[in-house]
Amino acid sequence: MTTQLLLKKKKKKLYPYEEQDIIDNNEQYYPLDTIKKKMLKFFSIHIGEASSASLQEIFEYVYGVNPEIVEPYKKFFMLSLLQRLIRALRSKNEAFIIKKADKYFVLKNEDECDYYKSVCKRAVKGMKESMKRAESWVEKEEWKKLIKD
Repeated sequence: MTTQLLLKKKKKKLYPYEEQDIIDNNEQYYPLDTIKKKMLKFFSIHIGEASSASLQEIFEYVYGVNPEIVEPYKKFFMLSLLQRLIRALRSKNEAFIIKKADKYFVLKNEDECDYYKSVCKRAVKGMKESMKRAESWVEKEEWKKLIKD
């Protein structure tokens, strides 16, 4: 008779802050899984730029409250979580949500894809320029300007 060892594989987190819940003004809890399901349902009707939605519309749908009546710190946290979840859904290929002119929508056609690729190219170009400035900063010892005698 042999003994089998069953090893549990550590579950990889799919979304940031999985263990945290969101609390609205009425102290009602929203588990992250519930927020994800609501976002996927919301974006199922916001496919393509023609049916884009603002972050405020997403907030109201997901949390069921106008962001204007939520206290500032809590609103900031709740909005940040929505934006992180949008990035997580895109990175896990569950919903390729992009932002254009402060509106969010699920990628649908070649024009939208080309827009997204141009945004990515601009970001990469900016990062390359930043790397050059960093090298120059070190080579010219620019940090010495910060030291006061």
